[in-house]
Amino acid sequence: MVENPTLSIERFKNAGGQLGLALFLGVCVHCNLHAQVTVAAEFEQLASAGYLKPSHWLGENLNHRSRNEWILQNSAIGFHHVRANWRWQLERTSYSYLSANSNALLFAAQNEDGGEVNLSAAGQFELRAEAWTLKATTLSAVYTWKVSDAFVVAVEPHLHLIHDFQHTQGNLHLFNSAGSTQLSGQISKTGTRHYGYLPNDQRDEGIGAGLHLRSTWRRSWGQWDAAIQNVLSEIQFNAIHQQNRQYNVTAQDRKLKIADYPSVTGQYGIVRSREHLPINWKISVSPDRLLGSSLGLIGLRGEVRWTALYSLPVAGGQLWAMTVQARNWTLGYAKSLGVGWRVAAGVSGDERLNNPLLSTLSLIRTW
Repeated sequence: MVENPTLSIERFKNAGGQLGLALFLGVCVHCNLHAQVTVAAEFEQLASAGYLKPSHWLGENLNHRSRNEWILQNSAIGFHHVRANWRWQLERTSYSYLSANSNALLFAAQNEDGGEVNLSAAGQFELRAEAWTLKATTLSAVYTWKVSDAFVVAVEPHLHLIHDFQHTQGNLHLFNSAGSTQLSGQISKTGTRHYGYLPNDQRDEGIGAGLHLRSTWRRSWGQWDAAIQNVLSEIQFNAIHQQNRQYNVTAQDRKLKIADYPSVTGQYGIVRSREHLPINWKISVSPDRLLGSSLGLIGLRGEVRWTALYSLPVAGGQLWAMTVQARNWTLGYAKSLGVGWRVAAGVSGDERLNNPLLSTLSLIRTW
């Protein structure tokens, strides 16, 4: 599952040595080359609905046509060095992606909240979920190409020194009738925290590379912005833990708690593997006549949602409000403090403005 945002503080603490190196290199580069240097700590998450709050999904029902949802979370701490058209970045990064249908999210929420799944709805239901988590030290070289006065493209190739990786995929089928309930299917994990029935404390390390793209197109009536992450993504492991488990569970007394049931069969091993992070993208348009407003689309793989944003100046900073599909809402504020400092924070909640959580946090220092 996607990492809890409150853990980002602990991740930043663990990257203390990285930050110290960044400060040292930043000062040296600034003194010798008179180029712009930035030290930044940033965290952001987006969701198509509900985030990972169990209390939100407990209000849903099992559905024969369960819609797909997604959650994205990125964080980075490190330094950036800008000179001419190039920006070099050395960062400790964490990327998390979740794609799941609402049945799977409801199942997980009920299992976590009450320990047992509500089996009152009759029928056959699919439960699908896939999640990726990557933690790495990342070196990026961002080249900004000014194609014309109106059109700018930024190309960002990057290399990963991977500290930890997990990829989980589950496909389960729930059959629920008046007389019986059965859950069957498969859950596969690469980079698992368990090997067979034994805990695996060894992190899965490897190398990787990827490519992000961004562009801005200025027109007489407004501006287009587009960004694509993981246009190319390649992650390689010479040895990584992997497991595949088959389940065939029958409920007892109309109660089902999957954590109590072992898999029927399982395959476990250490393999050589090549993995990929999923493509996610966003595109937006900002008309000049609607100053401070933008409309757009955002997606993970094939799941697309519309977005809307409005911002206005408040107390020397910028206040913004954003929604994704009117199924969650974010309110945030950004401001420059003194010379070279900039901070931003945002809080998000679902369509009922319940279950608030920290969704944006940024601290940037530029010399």
